[in-house]
Amino acid sequence: NLRKYVRAARLDAATASSLLPLTFVLHVQLTDETKATASNELKADFELVAFREAAAAAKLRGEGGMWICKCPPLNRGRGIHVFKSAKAAEQFLKRRALASTKNRTWVVQKYLENPLLLGGRKFDIRLLVLLTSDGRVFMYRDSYVRTASGAYDANNVKDPSLHLVNDAVQAKFEGYGKFEDANKLS
Repeated sequence: NLRKYVRAARLDAATASSLLPLTFVLHVQLTDETKATASNELKADFELVAFREAAAAAKLRGEGGMWICKCPPLNRGRGIHVFKSAKAAEQFLKRRALASTKNRTWVVQKYLENPLLLGGRKFDIRLLVLLTSDGRVFMYRDSYVRTASGAYDANNVKDPSLHLVNDAVQAKFEGYGKFEDANKLS
């Protein structure tokens, strides 16, 4: 969908890359599905090859190596994992392919390692917008900011409370509500 948007909006590559995270939709499949063994590798389709090339190019440019994997059919922060390297992300996807035939499609994105922070913590803005077929735009005036429970630390990829700000994730942690009521600002 992001690629379709870039084409439809006629954005040049430089503009698109500054607006959209580097994203791949990987259909995780083993090279030999009949024998799910640890020596089995992921089938190298177009997207996986493009992901590997983009990861290598980002590493050469010194952009850092963090990636995030998201399982599309899930919501509420489920199935989201942050990795320090593309290799670690790919190994995770291989383990998932070895373990199950479900959830074979994953969205893999370059992780924004130097995000804008609010008080040293990650945040997002929830703004509801309605766009009508005649081009009118309506914005719900009561938007809000969701915040993380702890200070952002790019080196700590194991703690989702530092990286994912949705309520379903944050409500599980001891620091929930420590800075703002329900980790929200108006």
